[in-house]
Amino acid sequence: MRPDRHARALRAVLAGLAATAGGATYLAARLSGGWQGYDLPGEHPLTGRSAPDLELSDGTRLAEHLHSGRALLLDLTGTAAGDPRLRAAAAGYAGRLTVHSATAEATAARAILVRPDGYVAWATDGSAADLPERLAVWLGEAYLCAITAA
Repeated sequence: MRPDRHARALRAVLAGLAATAGGATYLAARLSGGWQGYDLPGEHPLTGRSAPDLELSDGTRLAEHLHSGRALLLDLTGTAAGDPRLRAAAAGYAGRLTVHSATAEATAARAILVRPDGYVAWATDGSAADLPERLAVWLGEAYLCAITAA
């Protein structure tokens, strides 16, 4: 917005950069914050990164399951009913967590916990032993309801 020669030179460089596909992609990624990651506990490369918009085997995309504003536990084990251990860990989080079972060819992850803001809070290729701890960190205490006969 400044009229001096330095600002005009910088504007010309940025306009030239934005006019290329690679430059426009770079600028869009930097301005959107899509490159941003968080240093979260866990060894999986997805942890702390923006969740990839995976195409799921049921014809939906991962992003479609985030519209509720709840966290999402994506069960990618490939069984119709899902992994019972993942479902058991998630059982006390009704209303705060959506659990969805599908497969996705674009990732080797077995399960992914996505925060409501679209960032991966936890992911695994193998064991889900630490899932209850991660759920407690991100969603608080589980509510366990006992149903009794009247």
